[in-house]
Amino acid sequence: SRGLGDVYKRQILNGLLKLLVERPRPTARLVDIFQAAGGLSFPSGHVMAYVAFWGFLFSLCIILFKGNSWWRITLLIVSAFFVVMVGPSRIYLGDHWASDVLGSYLIGGALLGVTLWIYLKLKERGVLSKKDQKAPKAAPQA
Repeated sequence: SRGLGDVYKRQILNGLLKLLVERPRPTARLVDIFQAAGGLSFPSGHVMAYVAFWGFLFSLCIILFKGNSWWRITLLIVSAFFVVMVGPSRIYLGDHWASDVLGSYLIGGALLGVTLWIYLKLKERGVLSKKDQKAPKAAPQA
Protein backbone atom coordinates (compact mmCIF):
# COMPACT_ATOMS: atom_id res chain seq x y z
CA SER A 1 0.00 0.00 0.00
CA ARG A 2 1.18 3.50 -0.83
CA GLY A 3 0.41 4.86 2.66
CA LEU A 4 2.42 2.15 4.37
CA GLY A 5 5.34 2.82 2.04
CA ASP A 6 5.25 6.50 2.97
CA VAL A 7 5.36 5.58 6.66
CA TYR A 8 8.43 3.41 6.12
CA LYS A 9 10.18 6.11 4.06
CA ARG A 10 9.51 8.70 6.76
CA GLN A 11 10.76 6.33 9.46
CA ILE A 12 13.93 5.59 7.50
CA LEU A 13 14.57 9.31 6.92
CA ASN A 14 13.94 10.02 10.61
CA GLY A 15 16.37 7.29 11.67
CA LEU A 16 19.05 8.44 9.24
CA LEU A 17 18.77 12.04 10.42
CA LYS A 18 18.99 10.95 14.07
CA LEU A 19 22.18 9.02 13.31
CA LEU A 20 23.62 11.88 11.28
CA VAL A 21 22.90 14.65 13.81
CA GLU A 22 23.26 12.58 17.04
CA ARG A 23 21.62 15.24 19.18
CA PRO A 24 20.94 14.15 22.77
CA ARG A 25 17.52 14.62 24.32
CA PRO A 26 16.91 17.17 27.07
CA THR A 27 18.00 15.99 30.51
CA ALA A 28 16.34 16.38 33.90
CA ARG A 29 19.21 18.71 34.90
CA LEU A 30 18.10 21.24 32.29
CA VAL A 31 14.32 20.88 31.92
CA ASP A 32 11.34 19.30 33.64
CA ILE A 33 10.77 15.91 32.05
CA PHE A 34 7.29 14.44 32.30
CA GLN A 35 7.87 11.55 29.95
CA ALA A 36 11.33 10.06 29.59
CA ALA A 37 12.10 9.11 26.01
CA GLY A 38 15.05 7.10 24.80
CA GLY A 39 17.23 7.53 21.76
CA LEU A 40 18.32 10.67 20.02
CA SER A 41 16.40 13.92 19.88
CA PHE A 42 16.54 15.36 16.34
CA PRO A 43 14.26 15.13 14.43
CA SER A 44 11.01 14.51 16.26
CA GLY A 45 9.34 11.49 14.71
CA HIS A 46 6.01 12.50 16.23
CA VAL A 47 6.08 15.93 14.61
CA MET A 48 7.15 14.55 11.23
CA ALA A 49 4.43 11.88 11.34
CA TYR A 50 1.69 14.32 12.39
CA VAL A 51 2.66 16.84 9.70
CA ALA A 52 2.72 14.07 7.09
CA PHE A 53 -0.57 12.38 8.07
CA TRP A 54 -2.75 15.19 9.40
CA GLY A 55 -1.27 17.71 6.96
CA PHE A 56 -2.07 15.42 4.04
CA LEU A 57 -5.58 14.84 5.37
CA PHE A 58 -6.03 18.61 5.73
CA SER A 59 -4.80 19.16 2.17
CA LEU A 60 -7.00 16.43 0.71
CA CYS A 61 -9.99 17.91 2.49
CA ILE A 62 -9.31 21.25 0.79
CA ILE A 63 -8.58 19.69 -2.62
CA LEU A 64 -11.38 17.15 -2.80
CA PHE A 65 -14.28 18.62 -0.86
CA LYS A 66 -15.92 21.96 -1.50
CA GLY A 67 -18.48 23.87 0.49
CA ASN A 68 -18.95 24.40 4.19
CA SER A 69 -20.37 21.10 5.40
CA TRP A 70 -20.02 20.47 9.13
CA TRP A 71 -17.87 17.34 8.62
CA ARG A 72 -15.44 19.16 6.26
CA ILE A 73 -15.00 22.04 8.69
CA THR A 74 -14.61 19.62 11.61
CA LEU A 75 -11.99 17.61 9.74
CA LEU A 76 -10.05 20.78 8.84
CA ILE A 77 -10.12 22.01 12.44
CA VAL A 78 -9.14 18.64 13.94
CA SER A 79 -6.30 18.02 11.51
CA ALA A 80 -4.94 21.57 11.90
CA PHE A 81 -5.19 21.24 15.69
CA PHE A 82 -3.12 18.05 15.73
CA VAL A 83 -0.43 19.50 13.46
CA VAL A 84 -0.16 22.69 15.50
CA MET A 85 -0.26 21.06 18.95
CA VAL A 86 2.08 18.08 18.52
CA GLY A 87 5.20 20.26 18.54
CA PRO A 88 4.54 22.16 21.77
CA SER A 89 3.47 18.91 23.44
CA ARG A 90 6.84 17.29 22.63
CA ILE A 91 8.66 20.28 24.15
CA TYR A 92 6.37 20.40 27.21
CA LEU A 93 6.91 16.69 27.93
CA GLY A 94 10.66 17.24 27.85
CA ASP A 95 11.21 14.89 24.91
CA HIS A 96 12.63 17.48 22.51
CA TRP A 97 14.30 20.85 22.30
CA ALA A 98 12.35 23.61 20.55
CA SER A 99 14.85 23.54 17.68
CA ASP A 100 14.22 19.79 17.21
CA VAL A 101 10.53 20.49 16.82
CA LEU A 102 11.03 23.45 14.49
CA GLY A 103 13.37 21.43 12.27
CA SER A 104 10.89 18.55 12.27
CA TYR A 105 8.08 20.86 11.18
CA LEU A 106 10.27 22.08 8.31
CA ILE A 107 11.30 18.57 7.23
CA GLY A 108 7.74 17.26 7.61
CA GLY A 109 6.43 20.23 5.63
CA ALA A 110 8.94 19.58 2.85
CA LEU A 111 7.92 15.91 2.73
CA LEU A 112 4.27 16.92 2.71
CA GLY A 113 4.94 19.33 -0.16
CA VAL A 114 6.64 16.62 -2.21
CA THR A 115 3.83 14.17 -1.45
CA LEU A 116 1.17 16.70 -2.48
CA TRP A 117 3.08 17.55 -5.66
CA ILE A 118 3.22 13.85 -6.60
CA TYR A 119 -0.47 13.42 -5.71
CA LEU A 120 -1.52 16.38 -7.86
CA LYS A 121 0.63 15.22 -10.81
CA LEU A 122 -0.87 11.72 -10.63
CA LYS A 123 -4.37 13.16 -10.34
CA GLU A 124 -3.72 15.47 -13.31
CA ARG A 125 -2.65 12.50 -15.43
CA GLY A 126 -5.72 10.49 -14.44
CA VAL A 127 -3.73 7.82 -12.63
CA LEU A 128 -5.82 8.21 -9.48
CA SER A 129 -9.20 8.14 -11.25
CA LYS A 130 -11.45 5.15 -10.89
CA LYS A 131 -11.36 3.04 -14.04
CA ASP A 132 -15.10 3.32 -14.59
CA GLN A 133 -14.86 7.13 -14.40
CA LYS A 134 -12.33 7.42 -17.22
CA ALA A 135 -13.98 8.35 -20.48
CA PRO A 136 -13.29 5.90 -23.29
CA LYS A 137 -11.10 7.28 -26.04
CA ALA A 138 -12.92 7.87 -29.29
CA ALA A 139 -11.74 5.89 -32.31
CA PRO A 140 -10.01 8.03 -34.92
CA GLN A 141 -12.24 9.01 -37.83
CA ALA A 142 -11.13 7.79 -41.26
